[in-house]
Amino acid sequence: MEVPAAREGFGPLALAGDGRLLLTTTGDRPLVALAEGPGGAVRVLDVLYHSRPRLWQVAAGARHAALALEAEGGARTFLVYDLRRLEALPPVHLERFPLADYHLIPAGWDGNDLLFDALPRRPAPGLMGRPAPGTGRWRLELPSGRMSRVEPAAGRPDFGASSSPASPF
Repeated sequence: MEVPAAREGFGPLALAGDGRLLLTTTGDRPLVALAEGPGGAVRVLDVLYHSRPRLWQVAAGARHAALALEAEGGARTFLVYDLRRLEALPPVHLERFPLADYHLIPAGWDGNDLLFDALPRRPAPGLMGRPAPGTGRWRLELPSGRMSRVEPAAGRPDFGASSSPASPF
């Protein structure tokens, strides 16, 4: 099946260990690809529809990488790629945090687990300044896809307690 993809320029790039390079293109249907070192093959991992790539975050050991995206309508989210199997992992985080309600901002890696902040896209009516349910920092365990809330340390403010997303991209 042939898919028209954008190739106007390059978007975010990242080193992925062993001379490999993660790259994206710009345009209406950006490609997500992994270049296998100098003169090596370029393997397409994904074609993005209705979103723009903004930032790569690669896990230590380069087993997984997260690509931060700006989805149609301004929502912030991410996709995770398995760099050994050369495929996108199922976006299980979107089942719990729909794009209509949340911004999902990758916050870094803890070993093989991706940490991310879930922030409400708009203040929830009637909560009188309290964070929306589910707001805060979460851990996405890979490759299982299990999620758990990361509790803030004693005496520190809750992650994502603000209703205005501070976008890193």
